[in-house]
Amino acid sequence: MGMPEYLAEIRHAVNSLLPLLWNERTTLEKLSTRLAALTHTTQWEYNAAEAIAMNAEDADDVMLATGRYWDTYFGPDQERHETQQEHDELESRVEVRRFSVEALSASVLQLGKQGIALVHGKHAPQPPLGRCVGSQQLSEILWQARNQALHWEEQDFGNRVHDCFKTLAADKGPKFSDYLQRNLALDIVDLLGWHTVADFERDMLTMS
Repeated sequence: MGMPEYLAEIRHAVNSLLPLLWNERTTLEKLSTRLAALTHTTQWEYNAAEAIAMNAEDADDVMLATGRYWDTYFGPDQERHETQQEHDELESRVEVRRFSVEALSASVLQLGKQGIALVHGKHAPQPPLGRCVGSQQLSEILWQARNQALHWEEQDFGNRVHDCFKTLAADKGPKFSDYLQRNLALDIVDLLGWHTVADFERDMLTMS
């Protein structure tokens, strides 16, 4: 079986996995942005009320500060509290799903690695194949990232996993240094820009 035939067989699986990953992340990012804005507004209003109270010269100033405090409590702060509850609930759902999302991301990497192995044999191809991602080529990153996702908890890695992720950290940012602490499958899928099945297939065909 060649790469085009393999991709046709797994298209439905990849097309089911990828939207789930990005929809969850987008929802959380939007809510977190809204929460941060509300927190800033609330803190500014409370600080303003406190400043008026501390510099009060008469009863009118005290009443002004008190009124501003309660306006803030029943306005932005109440909304912030409700948003915080909403955020916490979403965050809990995300945490519950995090293992699932990481497993799904690892499955995407596994599907990619399996395609390379099917076409080129059970060992990572040498020299590596595909486009360059930083200073490494795609087949090497995909192969070693799949191994990291599979074995990160026991940290049972070969030297090529260590080398790959140290190079990724130098090329693409320090988050890839976390390969001993967490599953980086989603970070790799994001780095590769695999947001749709077309993105995935385009890269895979370069390694035919």
